[in-house]
Amino acid sequence: MSPPPISTFFRPLPLVSLLCSKILLITLFFLSFGSPVESQFTSGQNFLPFSYPLAVRSSYLNTWQNTQVNTTSLTHDWPKHWSGPVSPTINGWSGLVRIDGVTWKWMGNPPTGNATTIQSSQVTPTRSIFTLSADVMTLTITFFSPIETGDLTKQSIPFSYVSFECHANDNAEHDVQVYSDISAEWISGDRTNLANWTTTLSSSSVIHSASRQAPQSMRESSNIAEDATVYYAMAQRDGMTYQSGQDIVVRGQFDSQGKLTDGSDSTFRAIQDNFVVFGISVDLGSISSTDKPVVWGLGLFRDPITTYSNTSSSRRPYFFSDPRFAGKTVQDVIDFSLQDYDSAVSRADALDARIEGDTKAASPGSEEQYFNLVAMAARVAVGAVDVTFEVEQEGGVNRTDVKAFMRNTGFDQLSFSSESASSVPTLYSNFPALLYLNASWGGYLLDSLLQYQSSSAYNNPYAALSLGSTYPLAPGDNGDTTSSSVEDTASMLIMVLAHARTSGDGSLIEKYYNLLKKWADYLVANAVHPKNHDSSKIAMKAIIGVGAMAQISRAFGSSADESSYQANATTFAVQWKSLALSSQSIMATYGDTGSFALMYDLYADMLLGTGLFDQDVYNAQNAMVQTQGQSPSAGSFGIPIDSQSSTITRSSRLMFVAGSLSKTSNSTRNQLINDVFARAAYNQSNNAGGNFPVVYDTQSGQMSNSPGQASPAQGAVFALLTLNM
Repeated sequence: MSPPPISTFFRPLPLVSLLCSKILLITLFFLSFGSPVESQFTSGQNFLPFSYPLAVRSSYLNTWQNTQVNTTSLTHDWPKHWSGPVSPTINGWSGLVRIDGVTWKWMGNPPTGNATTIQSSQVTPTRSIFTLSADVMTLTITFFSPIETGDLTKQSIPFSYVSFECHANDNAEHDVQVYSDISAEWISGDRTNLANWTTTLSSSSVIHSASRQAPQSMRESSNIAEDATVYYAMAQRDGMTYQSGQDIVVRGQFDSQGKLTDGSDSTFRAIQDNFVVFGISVDLGSISSTDKPVVWGLGLFRDPITTYSNTSSSRRPYFFSDPRFAGKTVQDVIDFSLQDYDSAVSRADALDARIEGDTKAASPGSEEQYFNLVAMAARVAVGAVDVTFEVEQEGGVNRTDVKAFMRNTGFDQLSFSSESASSVPTLYSNFPALLYLNASWGGYLLDSLLQYQSSSAYNNPYAALSLGSTYPLAPGDNGDTTSSSVEDTASMLIMVLAHARTSGDGSLIEKYYNLLKKWADYLVANAVHPKNHDSSKIAMKAIIGVGAMAQISRAFGSSADESSYQANATTFAVQWKSLALSSQSIMATYGDTGSFALMYDLYADMLLGTGLFDQDVYNAQNAMVQTQGQSPSAGSFGIPIDSQSSTITRSSRLMFVAGSLSKTSNSTRNQLINDVFARAAYNQSNNAGGNFPVVYDTQSGQMSNSPGQASPAQGAVFALLTLNM
């Protein structure tokens, strides 16, 4: 069955347009549910997290700026890859401006120039915006990572922007030149590796590029890809000059002359030897304010993206399947992206405004905090996802086989490996963001998991934990993951149903029904008393998974399966309630009245409308959250996830619980939102720090040893929005 044309990829797919009669039945089932560039988007928020996302478009184009305690400037430190500060890896990136012959630095920590001062900062879902003071000028620096909900091609391009605007506080004209560069540090985690570079000029742009002399395909070092090429570019404009060379030479040239030489350093060398940088500057002349932004484009490209399953075929970045780029190069893609900037800003304005409006509607009483959380989460939720197409043996393009893969960015301790491919626990946490932004993206991720597990290469009766532990490879995982099998299996059934209901696309159900049924039978055998566990939390998820399968069966047209799974789920839910509820709480372990656990999967019960757990259970969840909020293990940053976790919590689970209580208690929901926001905004400890971590101490804010920095698991922040769709 062929997918719809690209122009319809990003609209909910009405199943009546699908050709299979069973998918038509799915349709009938699911239908029963019911600013201009010059003044870029600004919000009234003034959000001060420890670390700001600067360029977040992939696992490897994923750079942040730490602010640390009492920071008044962006130039106290260099931007870093997401893995800092636990294992900091500098991504050399700097910005300078000359005002009446005096140089000021607005990004990075070069020895050149005076430090600018932060006046304010704003975080939107697509941008981090800084207002800076530089003598008589006020600067606006915007780091823009688009989220292209309406165009799969554009979403798959790992390209971001940084822009510069200024105005004079005295309204007088001043001579202004502006400059920015990147280093070759983006192309390897081992700075002793040798680099090559070049500068490409055309009538439309100047494009610097750099890569390793001996790239290592599908390899990482310090979480940085060893097979990537970095690009720094600008569309042609008056007053533009460029240069590559040693950092102190190129920046010194701009500092002394206000322009670059249009020259290139041809002495290729190790990344760390006389650090080479790639600069682009613009002489704006004598102005009192910019009439349009100065825009640099930053891209980090890999091709191929991955090898999948047990085949040796490579999967390429999806944008190369677009006829617009047939026979084209990455430079052509960059030119396209540079020319698309104005339109991209307009689309981002609309998305940011839509999200702001929706967050206000979803969180009365905590609107500002919730919007800021979603703004921080949006880029990381989609930034770890690579969308690909299959390269046929004859070299042709198979646009019908679109699959996505997700790196488990952030050392998520429950998924065993930060390098795992399409980790199911992390994908489950991320799914609310995918459902809200574009449910089709979730379908592409699920399809890669489902296809592998329906093949002869996989023979476990339950769902796999991931597609392997060595991203960017995605070979599949046929190992024994019994310890997490019940949770992973239930998560897959829940996500398949959520994708179908939200997108209107039942093709995964049609294609993989037998596999889903096998998994549901595994849950039926292990639901109330999960395999190797006596955990009420895991049992609840298993029961909801069985309930999800009842709806899947109904959509598929199997009334017998529907009746069987629904009867089992209903019976199991009654048994669960008798075993797990105490007078004061929900017991984590049956019969242990001193135990408790957050039942974050009640969110799935609400989202899917399974109705398996009555209001008594929701009320017990609410009472438990309130009680634990007063316990010694609680703190300014929330409550522990269960009685075995001491003072450790997870933002993703707190947000699922907040969603589950959205119709039970607004005050408890808002308290959970405020707790998660307090940690996201915590910038008073350099040791606690981190790039929006998932796992941390409720009292100190200290990250755990496996903190989930910049993790797509933060997509759980969208939980309230998805309920309101």
